[in-house]
Amino acid sequence: MFRASHIFLSSTLIIFSFLKWNCGFLAWIALAPMLRAAQNSNIKGSFGVGWLTGCISFCGILYWLIPTYRAAGAGTALGALSLILLAAYVGLYFAVFCALHAAASRKWGETRSMLFGAALWVTLEWIRGFAFSGFPWGYLGYSQSHFTPAIQIAEWTGIYGVSAAIVLANILLLQLWKTKKINITGLTLFFAFTMVNGFLYQRERARDRINDTVLAVSILQGNIDQYLKWSREYVDEILRVYAGLATEAASSNPKPDIIVWPETSIPGWLPNEEKLLRWIQGVV
Repeated sequence: MFRASHIFLSSTLIIFSFLKWNCGFLAWIALAPMLRAAQNSNIKGSFGVGWLTGCISFCGILYWLIPTYRAAGAGTALGALSLILLAAYVGLYFAVFCALHAAASRKWGETRSMLFGAALWVTLEWIRGFAFSGFPWGYLGYSQSHFTPAIQIAEWTGIYGVSAAIVLANILLLQLWKTKKINITGLTLFFAFTMVNGFLYQRERARDRINDTVLAVSILQGNIDQYLKWSREYVDEILRVYAGLATEAASSNPKPDIIVWPETSIPGWLPNEEKLLRWIQGVV
């Protein structure tokens, strides 16, 4: 029960860190229960703790796969199977992290294992972004997308710097949980991260006040039903809608500097379908 409750708690916190309710702050504590359970297990058990946590977490994070498959006419069963298989794959990265960090915690001191843990997590995220063509969805740092002051360091480190800081905070919490003592080195690093982010955030706000350039932006929204956009009989209608919206936007006053289309507005695959490619080149 001890291990299961910690797995469930971490999984729940990770899921809610990414969902649309803007609870990214939960990511700063989400890994600690998982790590506590992993450190109280042998290497095989630590691997299992990480895998289960990652698998459950990504079943929640990637829930959208099922309605996407349904919209494409592939069916709920195939969508659910794909969701489970993909979550199980991503869970392997959690498993490797838990097993290696638990081993390092037993062999090394708190500071070395903490630094190793942060470096290991971002290394595994980097590998996941390239392995088997790459799947960077759900990087831990992305949970902070709505909290601008926490992500300024990404200008220099990319998403990996934000992920490392979150893992560092979780390991600090874990160590405080276990020993009732604060790791001064870790706290200093976290304080430095906070100060750098604060400096960069204030710098950007100052730039915004100085820069008075205004861009006119038009955003197109055709409001096409998900269940219709993959149907070949609606292709001409969808193209007509977006051609009309683009023409209307281009002739508006003030004239837009940029026109933004939805991610999946074109009912086909570019640039593989030559007819669609010629059409959108003509619209542009």
